[in-house]
Amino acid sequence: MDLDQETVWQVGVTIAVVVLFVVALAVLSQVFVEDVVVENEPLSGELDGEIEDLDVQGDSVSGTFDGELDGNFEGNLSKEVDVELTAGVEGTITDETMTGTFEGNVDQPVDGTISGDIENGTLDTDDGSFSGKFSGTVNGTTQQMSPDGGIALVALIGAFVVVMPLVGYVIRRITPDEKE
Repeated sequence: MDLDQETVWQVGVTIAVVVLFVVALAVLSQVFVEDVVVENEPLSGELDGEIEDLDVQGDSVSGTFDGELDGNFEGNLSKEVDVELTAGVEGTITDETMTGTFEGNVDQPVDGTISGDIENGTLDTDDGSFSGKFSGTVNGTTQQMSPDGGIALVALIGAFVVVMPLVGYVIRRITPDEKE
């Protein structure tokens, strides 16, 4: 099977237009982004990891949680999160069930602080493994597309939809018809 000139042109130009579109999207996502302050954004989810530097004194527990939080923002952000974090924990333990407080820093999707309560946590005091429910708040900043960015995105998609068939038409017009 031999490739004809028209097919080569169509494939090459299509790839070039799609690459140009992707580059334009990348530029758009950087130009029309603004920092937004996040204050007391409610967040809840599941903690899973280890408590390092574990200190157990009777029924009191303290240490540093190192693991992940899989949860959902429940306020203005309203999106799912799955973040790695390190935070200080303090609480009480009864029969490997821990309740307490959680406080630390987070850098994705909000750059700031996280604090809240741990409920129904399961702590293995021998190896420090921990899992439990988290309910709290996040404070800091995050990035969000500006209103002008939405308009620019719609315009870019519209331009792409118009340009692709026009490029195909131009290629068809400039390549000679092969008649036998």
